[in-house]
Amino acid sequence: AELLRARPGAKVAEIARICGVARSGLQRRFLAALGHGLAEERRRVRLARAEALLAGTDAKLAAVAAEAGYPSAQRLAADLRRAHGCTPGAWRGRATARG
Repeated sequence: AELLRARPGAKVAEIARICGVARSGLQRRFLAALGHGLAEERRRVRLARAEALLAGTDAKLAAVAAEAGYPSAQRLAADLRRAHGCTPGAWRGRATARG
């Protein structure tokens, strides 16, 4: 999980290669330790980073997406909508309102 935080844009196969294990073996380890797979953990890490950036900066969506490891602003918007049912602008507004 630390590698995911350090390299949020890394692909699953790349992470497995860096760890020196087969993708399937890494997948089993993530399932055993976290109850979900590596791809889901990567999505969670990227989304958490994007949420923090949206709440704490006024950076444009494309910059937030890139910093969080997303391939595009559209992909970030889709993940945020799936997770929270709102757009990135609405998320930022809610976070700002919460203080």
